[in-house]
Amino acid sequence: MPVRSFSVIIVTLFLAACSSGNVQTPAPNEQGNDNQGQQQPDTVPEPDKQDAQNTFIGTWQSNEDSSLIVRYGADSTVSVTYTAQGGMAFSGTWTVVDPSEENVGADANTLKGMTVLRLNYPNASTVYVGIKNVTATTLQTVELSEGGKVATFTKVR
Repeated sequence: MPVRSFSVIIVTLFLAACSSGNVQTPAPNEQGNDNQGQQQPDTVPEPDKQDAQNTFIGTWQSNEDSSLIVRYGADSTVSVTYTAQGGMAFSGTWTVVDPSEENVGADANTLKGMTVLRLNYPNASTVYVGIKNVTATTLQTVELSEGGKVATFTKVR
């Protein structure tokens, strides 16, 4: 499997995890403060990026090709292992990006509500992945750099 295709799958995995919406926020009265007399914002704030990122942290195996394993670390590292055809492994870093401020390979308006990741691999191209859906056991990503291929992964750790 070419390194570029392998990178695309990794990015897709990461993005799927970020768009899950599984972000927990404290209840208004959690510390006995009901915010009486305080002005509330007109818009609901976006979920904390750190909380969103925690939903895809872990090790994921591709449902389409069980030889592909992707690990997203809490320290912003990404590791890809491909065990078929003699094997291959590489690692890099991931960063959550704003598609309205960076060219990610897709129209920012079509990515609303989706977490977008930039995957950087040394000596390789940058890959952008959108997190389409993420649960405790499943990650679905969209590879933005390579035309929108969807990939599904199962959490293994």
